[in-house]
Amino acid sequence: MSIKNIPGPGRPRDESIRTKILKTAIMILKRRGYKQATMSEIALVAQVGKQTLYRWWKNRAELLMEALLYNAEENVDARIAGDGSTALKDFIMRIFESVNKDAGVILKSLVAEGIADKKFSRIFFTTFIAKRQQTLSMMIRAHASLPEKESETVCALVDVIFGAMWYRIIFEHRPLDGKLAAFLSDLVKRVH
Repeated sequence: MSIKNIPGPGRPRDESIRTKILKTAIMILKRRGYKQATMSEIALVAQVGKQTLYRWWKNRAELLMEALLYNAEENVDARIAGDGSTALKDFIMRIFESVNKDAGVILKSLVAEGIADKKFSRIFFTTFIAKRQQTLSMMIRAHASLPEKESETVCALVDVIFGAMWYRIIFEHRPLDGKLAAFLSDLVKRVH
């Protein structure tokens, strides 16, 4: 028997259990915030052993970032659909709908934690924010037909779009809606 055929310790990993854990983590983040989303609480609510969590994730931050990415992928599909004139607006609107649904509460909690804990802030940025920026950059390039050499322009447009979103998430003074999505996608179009 070769080393490749020797099974690892413990039970084989079950994708349905992993999904259940990620959904549980999102539910706890949404209802109670980052501080209450402990490994013990997630294991208890998901009805799995704590050792199962540590078999898949090194720590709470790693688990919560994967849960957040899972939630983003479930709620904000990054495919470029339709014609170029509506794809960016539709994508921004899907982001806003996700934030309005439940992601906004989660994101506020994680931003607050990032302000208090710089190590967590770095993890949050590299694991979640940077990936979302990359996806939005791809959408902007496709929408505005910007060449690679225009990377500063693309970065500034990403900051404008996410900056407006974050400002409205934090202060809740205006809605994240179709009007803002249309305005931002038109702004990108005008840069071209």
